[in-house]
Amino acid sequence: MLRLLLFVGAVAMAALARAQGDPFCLQAQHWIATTALQPELVQYQAFEPFVESKASLDPFRIHQYYSNPLPGDGSLHRVLSCKLKSAESLNRAFGDPDPVAGGNTGCDFVTEQLLQRTLARLSAAQRRLGPEDFVVAEEVVTHMGPSWLKPWPFEAITATGDGRWRLNSRALRVPDAWYIPLPARIKGVYYCHLIAPEYLEALVSGAVAPPASGNNKE
Repeated sequence: MLRLLLFVGAVAMAALARAQGDPFCLQAQHWIATTALQPELVQYQAFEPFVESKASLDPFRIHQYYSNPLPGDGSLHRVLSCKLKSAESLNRAFGDPDPVAGGNTGCDFVTEQLLQRTLARLSAAQRRLGPEDFVVAEEVVTHMGPSWLKPWPFEAITATGDGRWRLNSRALRVPDAWYIPLPARIKGVYYCHLIAPEYLEALVSGAVAPPASGNNKE
């Protein structure tokens, strides 16, 4: 069932990518909750409206924001943030009688899948960096919005000290069932700060150089 969900979701995401560009948070939702369900995607051009947004179930809606543009090239952003829904929240809302989500993975899983997808898109001759040059770090998990948002900008890539590059992710994880009374609109979420797909591909291809100190900040 898990592999079937992944395959069906991958086909749907590929079709959407061709139609809309690269709405990557749709793919991230598929990977994070192991689901083929298709949400509505809202994309943001400014930080504050994105911060105020919340992933929802009725309607099933997720949110995406690219940030931290590369100096000198405002079109290439280094960070992608996705506000997603968790597997248990999807199963509660849509999983009667059969589950629609196979279980949560993590922002680090999304990063690993993105890295593998990026490497597969480029031939060995097109790559300046290979799989041996990257380490996918375990996601840093937070449970409150301010902790997820700070410090900002998020550092998506840092040096390991041994010549490789660490790909970082930071999650905001609020379970659907939570011992602290919380409004329903902020439960059952899985938010991620990730390295932006286009930036990762530019790094792998050598179109841009990794940050000299491993620091994303301008």
